[in-house]
Amino acid sequence: MENNFSFNDIKVDKLKTGKLALLDADFIKYIVCDRRRKIFETEQENGQNSAEIFIKEEPIITLTKNYLFENIFDKIDDPILFCWSGKSYNTFRNYVAFDKKYKGNRAEPDESYPGQFRDVGLIVEYIIKNFPSLIFDDLEADDIVAVLQDENTYIMSKDKDLKQVPGNHYDWALNKLYTISNEQAIYYLSLQMLTGDTTDNITGLPQIGPKKATDFLSAIEKPSHYIYKVLLLYQKKYGIFKGTDMFVETWNLIKMRENRGENFKRTHQKMFDTKEYLIRNLLK
Repeated sequence: MENNFSFNDIKVDKLKTGKLALLDADFIKYIVCDRRRKIFETEQENGQNSAEIFIKEEPIITLTKNYLFENIFDKIDDPILFCWSGKSYNTFRNYVAFDKKYKGNRAEPDESYPGQFRDVGLIVEYIIKNFPSLIFDDLEADDIVAVLQDENTYIMSKDKDLKQVPGNHYDWALNKLYTISNEQAIYYLSLQMLTGDTTDNITGLPQIGPKKATDFLSAIEKPSHYIYKVLLLYQKKYGIFKGTDMFVETWNLIKMRENRGENFKRTHQKMFDTKEYLIRNLLK
């Protein structure tokens, strides 16, 4: 008997949890621009022009809309708050990095196709104008997400760093939520404190990779002792004073921000007001 079944026939039900989705949105810029690059390369090969393909609007806007509706809005039926990073040289981490320049290992990027930098601006501008969004000069997107996370929210991110934040998280592959406990969050934070983050030029402890870090933490019985034991390891490596300084620096670079202190809340009031508005008016 002929089998006409196709995986394309499977329709995934939209996720509706009654919570606010906190989207770490920076990745959208890279994915959409990569799609634009591939189209540009095809145009070059076939002698086409974007104007022949995109009639009504900027090509990058059409691609942005397509990505959002196919990969986010077609899966999520909860309200979504788009969170964006400020410029790296403006964020607070740039001013607390003494050992190495924060993200200093990244060379000045070249455009992968003519007009890419302009396109990045158009993507962010379009989404900010049309969907609930937050951006602050001194914060990165994952910090905003971490600050706002609570029982009424869940995190949507492709960044492993946010596993250090307890609560509900979105599983992109399964289109459902999973929970990171307080103990798991401390574990992921401690793991990064040991290994650092080469992507962002954060050293961690020399010669400690993921396996050594995992073995070290596995030997500690109580998760509440993870951070203390990591501090002792820094002090053993560098001495009491320098070791403590290096630990604090790494902590400030690795740790996601929290809603801590009236001054922080006062200078970032918009994020709290926006979250409250969305929860009050859209979560019904």
